[in-house]
Amino acid sequence: MAQAIPTKTAPAYLPCQDYQCAASDLVQKMESVLADIKSYDDGEPPASASAKQRATLIINAASQWIKIPMGSIVPFDGGIQIAWRFDDRHVRLFCAATESEESYIYKAVTKNERRTESEMIQFDAVLLAQHLRWAQNL
Repeated sequence: MAQAIPTKTAPAYLPCQDYQCAASDLVQKMESVLADIKSYDDGEPPASASAKQRATLIINAASQWIKIPMGSIVPFDGGIQIAWRFDDRHVRLFCAATESEESYIYKAVTKNERRTESEMIQFDAVLLAQHLRWAQNL
């Protein structure tokens, strides 16, 4: 059974159909990166179907509220990390290999190469959209 992507109350800004095109581009890039054997360290397991499904679902759900920017995609231990960096603000989406492992959003601020603030955030489409807006100062 697929894990539902929780969403809190929708933010005050309105959905935009064009945003789903950007989400589709990111999902296509994710599929391409994860299909490339060169993306993996020696002996690293491929990203699981479950991790790919959760990443796709949360990205598409978040695209209801924000244009999803292109991110850096890295497989890790059967899961997926998608990272966005805007000046000193960072947002990372971690999709674990299995549903029994924790998937989450991480945000951080760095100053002079040092992390000055960081927080793990619930795996939630609205929160991903809100933190991507925060990272971009929108």
